[in-house]
Amino acid sequence: MNTMLQCGLRSALCAMVVLWSGCLSAQALTPTFTYQGELSESGSAADGAYDFRFRLFDAASGGAQVGSEVTVSAVAVSGGLFSVPLDFGPAALSGDRRWLEIGVRPAGGGSYQTLSPRSEVTAAPYAWAAAVALADSVGSASVIDGSVGSSDINAGQVQRRVSATCPAGQSIRVINQDGTVVCEADDVGSGDITAVNAGAGLSGGGTSGAVSLALDTGFSDGLYWRLGGNAGTNPAVDYLGTSDNQPLVLGANGLHLAFWQAMPLTGPAGGFTANVVLGGPNNFIDAGVRGATIGGGGVPIGDSDPDYSGEAPNRVTDHYGTIGGGYANQAGDDAGDISNRPFATVGGGQSNIASGWGATVSGGLINSTSGSSSTIGGGWGNTANGWWSTVAGGQLNITSGDWSTVGGGDSNTASGHQSTIGGGSNNTASVGNTTIGGGESNAASGQSSTVGGGGANTASGNFSTVAGGWSNAAAGDFSFAAGRQAQANHAGSFVWADNQPYTFSTFSDNGFKVRATGGVRIVVGIDDTAPGPETVPTWQCTFSNGGSWTCSSSRDLKENLIEVDANRVLDLVTRLPVYRWNGRGQDPGITHMGPTSEDFYAAFGLGDDQRAIATIDLDGVALAAIQGLAAENVALREETETLRSRLTATEQSLAEMRTRQDQELASMQAELAMLREMIAPQMAATAR
Repeated sequence: MNTMLQCGLRSALCAMVVLWSGCLSAQALTPTFTYQGELSESGSAADGAYDFRFRLFDAASGGAQVGSEVTVSAVAVSGGLFSVPLDFGPAALSGDRRWLEIGVRPAGGGSYQTLSPRSEVTAAPYAWAAAVALADSVGSASVIDGSVGSSDINAGQVQRRVSATCPAGQSIRVINQDGTVVCEADDVGSGDITAVNAGAGLSGGGTSGAVSLALDTGFSDGLYWRLGGNAGTNPAVDYLGTSDNQPLVLGANGLHLAFWQAMPLTGPAGGFTANVVLGGPNNFIDAGVRGATIGGGGVPIGDSDPDYSGEAPNRVTDHYGTIGGGYANQAGDDAGDISNRPFATVGGGQSNIASGWGATVSGGLINSTSGSSSTIGGGWGNTANGWWSTVAGGQLNITSGDWSTVGGGDSNTASGHQSTIGGGSNNTASVGNTTIGGGESNAASGQSSTVGGGGANTASGNFSTVAGGWSNAAAGDFSFAAGRQAQANHAGSFVWADNQPYTFSTFSDNGFKVRATGGVRIVVGIDDTAPGPETVPTWQCTFSNGGSWTCSSSRDLKENLIEVDANRVLDLVTRLPVYRWNGRGQDPGITHMGPTSEDFYAAFGLGDDQRAIATIDLDGVALAAIQGLAAENVALREETETLRSRLTATEQSLAEMRTRQDQELASMQAELAMLREMIAPQMAATAR
């Protein structure tokens, strides 16, 4: 017996429509059957060579593949027509329902475009099963033609051959299982088709002659989306997409490049959210994740990009994660639990991972935020592990303390809670509430300590501060160090050192030490009315290397000048108590000398606080007392000169008197000698 069973299949996707038909000879003893079809591309019949891929499934969507995949390469398509042989194996068409999935591409390259939906395989391919008895379909004994008679057929299970007929004027109304028939009288009547009417969506037709029907585009244009766009749409009800629980996929060049999927919500209020995947066809959202978005980017794993390395798709592993673009980025922790790290965001860049709850990486390269609500603005190789921590940028920076911040720079670590590093490199803020403004290789390891900047500085005391400079240390609690090699090693100490390359250290708590070998200048007043770009200091003091203070004292800076009574000041100074004393609570062996401020204020009324003495007032009192002493000295000198003049006159008078006396004595001596000469003879005579 030579019979032919014919069948036809039809499928469509967007602008491409493909028709398949297959023919199978009942005499064929193999499972191969022939499919014939018509291929249209962009509304026109296709011409050229195409590659076809055929798969057989046990369901219209999803399901399992049955038999092997059949690919037919370089099929000649002419005027849209093609013919291919198909063989899915001897057990593929065993009687169960089957659906055919077809993919097509231009011969020799590109990805197959899968046509949707699948087409159900109807009777023609199953004809082979009737001819060759599939495996396990009969017993061990062969069935010989003609050996099965009517007595061998159970009429309750198999319809017997119809052998009865109806007489003229009657027709068969019912065929019984045993092959007998029930007849009924024919309907009496005669006539012809009187009209062909066009129904909804059609035009044409007629009541006589040759008529035709055509598509009414005025009716149908409102039922589909047109390439040139649609007018008069209603966004409340019109949409482009699917009406069942299937995703909407858009593609280009045979690739899936855009994916929208509605995700049902199971909370009391119900409703839907959506997953959106754009960009490379390898981007993906893990199964079960809802509300996730991939905005673009993504490349296949391997050496796929000609200019860059580390290629990989973008991936969202947890609910409501977002990736804006780039490639090899991940939102979520990929720990198998799709709900434990939701709301993570990667803005773009490459190989960034936002794995904390609500964590964000804005961009950059190989950055990782694993702390909840942590943020990395960009840069390279940065890590934000602490909850609510932030790395603004830079490279290789780490914020592992909760609420910690690194503004940028290189290889900085903020590991203390609420610690902050503004930038620089290799800085470490390791304890709570510590701050480093920048610089290099600085460390803030004391509670609430601060390093403003510079290099190689250390603030290890609690609440200590290093303002900046180089190689300074604030080791004492509440201590302060700045400059170069200033060492504030004691609690409450203040040390500032100049640029001398020597260590300058404290020796006791609460000390104030300054090394300024170029001098110290303190300005407490300025003249902001002076011309020029700079103000002119008015009140200032300078301490020079000679060990003395030089302070402002210009007449132009003073008013209400009143001359003092120097003699009175001297008198007050002579009556001012002066003591030898030591400071209260200090070493009694260290003594000082001077008046008390209360006595000084009571005596002179100078200054605005009787508990303090201004050095300028001490100097003024001393100068006034000196002037009083000088005045007294002048008076004494004048009196002395007067006395000296009187003494000189007296001495001169005495000298004149002595001269006269000498002259008189000489005269008397001369006269006496004359007398002696005169009386000498007489005396001699008398002696004889």
